[in-house]
Amino acid sequence: MKTWPPHIERFRTWVQWECRDIPVDLVLVIIAHESGGRAGIEAARTCKSAIIPSDGGGEITANRAMGLMQIIPSHVNSWNVSKAPKITYQDMTGQDERAARLQIRLGCSIFASYVYRLNKFDPVAFPGSTPGTATENQLNLALVAYAIGPGKPGGKKGVIPRLEKLKTMGKPMTLKELSKAFPKWGYSEDLGKWINRPVQYGLAVWGAYKNTKPGAIASIGNTGSNQGPSLFPLAMMLAAAFALTNTSGILGNLGNIFQRR
Repeated sequence: MKTWPPHIERFRTWVQWECRDIPVDLVLVIIAHESGGRAGIEAARTCKSAIIPSDGGGEITANRAMGLMQIIPSHVNSWNVSKAPKITYQDMTGQDERAARLQIRLGCSIFASYVYRLNKFDPVAFPGSTPGTATENQLNLALVAYAIGPGKPGGKKGVIPRLEKLKTMGKPMTLKELSKAFPKWGYSEDLGKWINRPVQYGLAVWGAYKNTKPGAIASIGNTGSNQGPSLFPLAMMLAAAFALTNTSGILGNLGNIFQRR
């Protein structure tokens, strides 16, 4: 078992309680990348707004990703439609144990739903319907979906339409092949800049989960914007590991990958 820095390690027990079917250390890396272990933090950049419940029976219009795992407001609403307890704006921006656990619970529920969506898309390539039964490749791609959304067959956005293209090309539906086939996925030609970097997100998070030595991410979460901690210290550490998958050329400027789903 890895031992992470105290500001990340302190969530281990709560992750074990709230995310029983997902590798605990993978969730801790997501927390480190998304919020730096800062419960209740709101992203610096705005996203599509949604009206979510507020304590006391009111409502509030939110337009920023929130919490330990940086959840966009529409996902809070999706949870509240069918699950309990109802999650409020104060829950997503709170810092006490109850708030932090709900933030973790919701983030893990979203990740697990993406594993399930991949299984429904292609049960042969992605045989697991839950994170505990998923292959490593399926978990890799669920991370990409966590960054950009899963999308749907025949659609234009999200990871599943890109996987459909790989399948049509006769290529394996893997994170490595995504990085090779779509090197500019998330780059806006009109704006001349990266809007999202979903493949790099998957590489960085999975690489940290699989390869980081205990204590090696001690600085993560202490620097960077509210949109997510700076990944430049991590990028250097992971470069050697990623070189095995021929991805070293896309590791630059990883700090730009934190655009919300």
